[in-house]
Amino acid sequence: MTKIDAKVRVCKECNSDMAVSRRTCPHCGRPSLFPNVDLANDSPERKKLKDKYVAALDDCNRKGTKVLADDFENACKSSQAVFALNAQKLYREIASGTDVFETYYDIERLKNRTQDGSGLDWGRLRPQAEIELLGDHFNIDQIHYASLSLEGRALNYGDCIVTLSETMISHRATCFEGNTAVLYHEKKTFADLCRSDWQNRHEICVAMFAEQLALGSTPADFPAILVQAGKTSIEDQFVEVHLFGPMTVRTFESVRFDRKKHSSREAIFVDATIDKLSANNVKVI
Repeated sequence: MTKIDAKVRVCKECNSDMAVSRRTCPHCGRPSLFPNVDLANDSPERKKLKDKYVAALDDCNRKGTKVLADDFENACKSSQAVFALNAQKLYREIASGTDVFETYYDIERLKNRTQDGSGLDWGRLRPQAEIELLGDHFNIDQIHYASLSLEGRALNYGDCIVTLSETMISHRATCFEGNTAVLYHEKKTFADLCRSDWQNRHEICVAMFAEQLALGSTPADFPAILVQAGKTSIEDQFVEVHLFGPMTVRTFESVRFDRKKHSSREAIFVDATIDKLSANNVKVI
C-alpha cells in the first residue's frame, strides 16, 4: 500500500509524491479519483481498525458471545448505505431540479442531517471535521453522508429513506465510527478513531458494536444495534458513510416513503417524486 500522511501520498502509477487532496497526479496525469478511499486503505489506518476489530472479537470470546458476534459480522457484510430526508427536499433534489444532489457546508442542507436544537454550530463543525478527515480543505464539498443499515433502518431525519445502490458507491464510499462532526467537536482529532473502505465495513461494525451483543440476543436485534437513535443527533450511534463525488437519482436503489407522515400537500410532492424515481428504475416502497 502506498504511503499516505496528512499532506502527501505517492502516486500508485509513477511513484511520485503528490498532495493527498489531488484527484489527478500532477506528474503522470493519471486519475486518483477518491482520496477518502486511499486514506482509509493507508497501512496505519488499516492496522488501527484491525487492532480494534480483533480486540472486540477477543472480548466477545471471553464473554461467550463470539458466535453471535460472527453472525453480526456476517450480517454487516451485506449492510447498505441509507439516509433520510423529507419529501419536499427529495422533490427539490430530483423531481424539480437538475437531478444532482449538491453538498453544502451548512449542516441543514446535508442529506442525512437536520438541525435538532442541540446548540452545536453544525455549519462550522462539518467543514472542520471534513478537513480533519481528508487532511486539507480542497475536497470538503465532495462528500455526501449516509449511515450503514440493516433492513433499511435509518435515523429519524425525515419521512423518506433512501437506500443507495452498492454498485454505484462501493468504489468511492468509506465508513467512520460515528458522526464526524460530533466527534470533532468532542475530540478535535480523529487520531484514535477508525475508518474503513466499503469492502471492510463489517470490521468497523464489529469494532463499534460487538460489545453490545449479549447472551440471548438474536439476529433480529442486529438492525437496532447498528443504528441507534439518541434523544438528539449528538447521541445517535451509527457507522457514518462518506460517499465521495456526485450523486443523482440513479445512485439510488430504493426509496421508502412514510405516507402516514405526509399531509395532502406533501402527497403532491411524493407523487411527482415517485414518477421521477420510476422513470429511473428506482424501487419505491
